[in-house]
Amino acid sequence: IFNLIETSDESGAGALFQSNPAWRDDDDEDFDPEADTATATSMAQGTLDMLAFVIPKKYIFQPVVEMCFNRFQSPNENHRKAGIACLGVIAEGCAEPFREHLAEIMPIVLQASGDAS
Repeated sequence: IFNLIETSDESGAGALFQSNPAWRDDDDEDFDPEADTATATSMAQGTLDMLAFVIPKKYIFQPVVEMCFNRFQSPNENHRKAGIACLGVIAEGCAEPFREHLAEIMPIVLQASGDAS
């Protein structure tokens, strides 16, 4: 999943919200199924989102956060973007452990927000 997001030419946040059917309103009048096709990035992020909701948090939260933290340290801007995108993707599904580790997570998120890339 991280590799699909890292190698995408799309913005991590853009892919997350533009094509992911999980965030589309059922009554969205502007929805055109022909024009709105899922991308590999949006499917990867949607899959990670579903996993964060379905898999018990004790199994998914720590491994994903560790992978995100590792990517934040990378000199490759796509790795850093994938790290922050994936951290955002699991935030809702893993809300409880996310809150418990907020003191560790927020400094990384704030640092990433200042990243020029």
